[in-house]
Amino acid sequence: MKKELKIFLIVVIVLFGIILLDTVQALVFNNNPIIGIQTKCRSKQGLLVTTYHCGNGKNITKWKSSSCNIENICDITHEELEFIHNTINNKLEEYEKINGKKYTNVSSIGVDSNLNNVVITLVDNSEIEQKRFRTIIYDSPYITFRQGGPYTTSESELSLIIKPGTLTNNGATFILKNMSTIDYNYEQAYYIEKKENNNWKEIELTEPLSWNTVLYTLKASQEVEITINWGNTGYGTLKNGKYRLVKNNFRKNNNPDSKSYSVYAEFEIPIKVIAGTANTIQVEKNNLQDGNKFNLYLKRDGKKVFIASNIKEVYYDNVKTKYVLKDYIQNTWQNIDDSLKHLINYMTLFSELNDGGTRIYKSQEYDITIVMCNTLIGNKDYYIGDYNLLFDSNLMCK
Repeated sequence: MKKELKIFLIVVIVLFGIILLDTVQALVFNNNPIIGIQTKCRSKQGLLVTTYHCGNGKNITKWKSSSCNIENICDITHEELEFIHNTINNKLEEYEKINGKKYTNVSSIGVDSNLNNVVITLVDNSEIEQKRFRTIIYDSPYITFRQGGPYTTSESELSLIIKPGTLTNNGATFILKNMSTIDYNYEQAYYIEKKENNNWKEIELTEPLSWNTVLYTLKASQEVEITINWGNTGYGTLKNGKYRLVKNNFRKNNNPDSKSYSVYAEFEIPIKVIAGTANTIQVEKNNLQDGNKFNLYLKRDGKKVFIASNIKEVYYDNVKTKYVLKDYIQNTWQNIDDSLKHLINYMTLFSELNDGGTRIYKSQEYDITIVMCNTLIGNKDYYIGDYNLLFDSNLMCK
């Protein structure tokens, strides 16, 4: 046998031995193969085997396959999903402590036992934000992202709502709030969309709109009121329907090259007025307190009702008797759900979240918001605040 052939055979045998040892250690100990590449399927693929990273603290090694169905390979339990869910919550708290602010893009987190996944709803559910979450907060193949919110804005650091009692079919006063620690700049321009066949469509103008060239600054934690009279413009008087006013081109720190954000506020024409009944809801407020902090108001039927700190009391007048809400729930109806339905009937469905079905109801007329939790993890509590209450996934329905 020629010397060159012997050398070739020795090299082949050595390489085969290395591959065989690498394969055996991966299969026996569920380790990554040393010789291999990381794939998009959250696995490392060797020459003969693939090690799947299950995200629940363990790896599983199988003979090499073209399958990318990691969920069928990694048999995760409900307890392990709950572990991931709790770990994400802890990571979000760590983020807030380290950075001095909340990770505001998360709307809700829940375990979906049917999908064998932890479902995370994001305000901005783009691929960039999904990758950012996996990099900064937590990464697991058992995370599924869905669209959640936005509730009044497409950028969770900003909010735009209508000031209670100002809405007409010719205009309204809007409250624009910066909830971040940086400044934003914006322009005067806006446009109005109408909801038709469950889609938003920009309203056609009867004449072009004109705007000034002033660039306004909304400072960190600042709140401003903006009065808009669209009835005197090309929009004219709005007819009955559901609308939203949109303001674009919000940029951070006066940087024209930064990402542009939009904010919007939804409203309905005509303003919802209760006719044919004297039933009313009355909210007594304490304006010295924070409207986004809550106190336990009532616990019954395995559910809790929380009330915002800036509300002293809520009353319901059913013509015959004016009740404190707590007494109305406890003394006149069988359960919390039946009682609060009578208030919700006088309110408008403002938003429905993708966390299992949590609903947010609002009434400008009565200056009240009711959040009816219905999450994937089984939370059925209620949160009551004034009309300006914004949903906070870190405080509500947890």
